[in-house]
Amino acid sequence: MKARVVKVSELELRVINNVMYRFIFDENSGSKCLIMRIAELPPGGEVSEHTHSDEEQAYYILSGRGIVKIAGEEYHIEPNHAVFIPLNTPHKVINTGTSPLVYIFFNAKIGCI
Repeated sequence: MKARVVKVSELELRVINNVMYRFIFDENSGSKCLIMRIAELPPGGEVSEHTHSDEEQAYYILSGRGIVKIAGEEYHIEPNHAVFIPLNTPHKVINTGTSPLVYIFFNAKIGCI
């Protein structure tokens, strides 16, 4: 695996289910165990509930406001908040604010290292 430095603003912007993503590091960029992306949800947007059977996940909120639902519990999120989501735990993100909700997220594959 080769070390990499990227300028995030120059990465391709991908829209999936009305959510904008920049794929920073993943298996396509040489990372075997870690995924790093930025997500931007428009006001009222959401990432639907899902689970990860082989990854833990963490978020760091950059801007905006919203709610993250984890295993049925609601948590209000805003800049400078961090979120951890264990393996096999249902979760979703909802932008409740009037501006985009922007966060970095990391997925770490279990048993990879």
